[in-house]
Amino acid sequence: MTALFVVILWLCFRDPRALWVPLLAVLLATLYTAGLLGLVGEPINIINNVLPVLIFVIAMSDAIHVIARYRRELAAGRPQREALWTTLRHLAVACLLTSLTTAVGFASLATADIGILRRFGLTAAAGVGLAYVVTIAFVPLAFSVLSPRLGQEPQRVDALFDRLSLRLGRWVLRRRGRVLAGALLCTAIAIALGARVRIDNNVYEAFDPDDPFALANARLERDFGGIVSLSLVVAWEADASGPLTPEALAYLSELEDFLRARGVLPLSVADLVAEGNAALRRGDPAARRVPETPEACRAAFLAVSAALETTGRGEALRRLWSSPRRWTRIVGQVGDLGSTRLNGIFAAIEERLARDRARHTELGLRCFLSGDGPVASRGVDRLIGDLFVSLLTAFAFIVPVLCLLFRSLRAGLVSTIPNLLPLIATLGFLGATGRELRVTSVIVFSISLGLAVDDTIHFMVRFGEEWRRAGVGRTAYARALLRTYRGAGSAIILTTLLLTAGFSALLLSDFPISRSFALCMEVTIVAALLGDLLVLPAVLAVFRPFGAAPEVPADFDPAAPGAEGAEQS
Repeated sequence: MTALFVVILWLCFRDPRALWVPLLAVLLATLYTAGLLGLVGEPINIINNVLPVLIFVIAMSDAIHVIARYRRELAAGRPQREALWTTLRHLAVACLLTSLTTAVGFASLATADIGILRRFGLTAAAGVGLAYVVTIAFVPLAFSVLSPRLGQEPQRVDALFDRLSLRLGRWVLRRRGRVLAGALLCTAIAIALGARVRIDNNVYEAFDPDDPFALANARLERDFGGIVSLSLVVAWEADASGPLTPEALAYLSELEDFLRARGVLPLSVADLVAEGNAALRRGDPAARRVPETPEACRAAFLAVSAALETTGRGEALRRLWSSPRRWTRIVGQVGDLGSTRLNGIFAAIEERLARDRARHTELGLRCFLSGDGPVASRGVDRLIGDLFVSLLTAFAFIVPVLCLLFRSLRAGLVSTIPNLLPLIATLGFLGATGRELRVTSVIVFSISLGLAVDDTIHFMVRFGEEWRRAGVGRTAYARALLRTYRGAGSAIILTTLLLTAGFSALLLSDFPISRSFALCMEVTIVAALLGDLLVLPAVLAVFRPFGAAPEVPADFDPAAPGAEGAEQS
């Protein structure tokens, strides 16, 4: 990943200082975040293992915006100190807001009930804060002691980005209606595709099919019933005989048949009594059943329990039976069928148990479903619900921040439109590729909201600067927007390249979860770029939150001499 960043930075800046300064800054930010994990005693786990990559690319994004602005100030002929001060004056607040919104996207995960997710959100938010402090302090400080040649000669790649941004800006402004119509059409298609996405999770999603762990799990499911465990706890409050009666054991056998019909491999004290009854009759297969009298049931049970205790396997019996409390347990194993199918099985079991409780009130029958499988399945569903709540929490915070930043409710609401597109595009991508909505997928939505807002803030802050000095007249809006494209467009394109390059490193991970996370993040980042450079300017042009509608003169060039003092009407 670092090598890829070096190549991109060199192609864009062609200056060693533009390589080692941002790289050292982001490496420090990543190191401090790793140290924070150690300080709070948080181990690396399947969720926070992506944190170093996240902090690396987030810090690099801020560093690139600082360097790009500094180069332009130097190229405009300003002295080094003035160029640095102007850069800090314009970008310190913008980068603070982008870091704040990104941190809020992470910190919103603190509303989750699941501890591992809550801790990930808080440590990631703290890491983003550290990245901002390191970047905004280290990068200008480093350049203040270096010679100011950086940026005085435009590089070919940088000039290419400028030309691309300007052409794109002219194209968007002249076809703003078509751009918005196309965006609406794509949004509708993405929503339709996203409606096909279903929630599902399983253990196998964390491993490749040929991974030794996955192969071992497959064998367990084939030969031993599965890796997902469950328990049915049954008690008779009003029956002193407890489960050692023909009627109670017959009921347990009924429940076992019910479980087998749904793919569960069960075991209960009824099976042990049947085996004990056969053993007392010299292994007669016909006697492998529940006896017809309570005395015979107890005798068969005692025979089995004595054999298990003698062979040192008494603990297996105690998992199924507790005489003083008159309760027993049916334990079962089922394959890792995915949370959707498993939840259906668990719901059917709980519905059956509810009917049985109502039918056997005279015995004081108490029965309920427990075990790792049902608890984990409910936990995953709750986790996904928590993530959606955190997403709404982050959005509810970010919208007012944008309104306050632009001092306009209308401008703040308009600027949120392109930030919804990456979320919708990612959901549509999941539907188009037949992927389920998993825990890692939902985490992407919380993270991507913060990242998508970053470039929106940089674009809008630069637009505000250009708007205030664009003058009045029919070309004022065009001047402001096109200068914004020229001033911020290339940095936005470059940061997008770096973000996609950073997450591409996770595509080489041994874990499918990390690869899926990276792929979803790259879809989100590209959609955010299109939203900020296509949809946002078109929305600004159509809804005009800052003033009159733009008209683009065919010969207008924001980079041309005298453009600042364009004729006013």
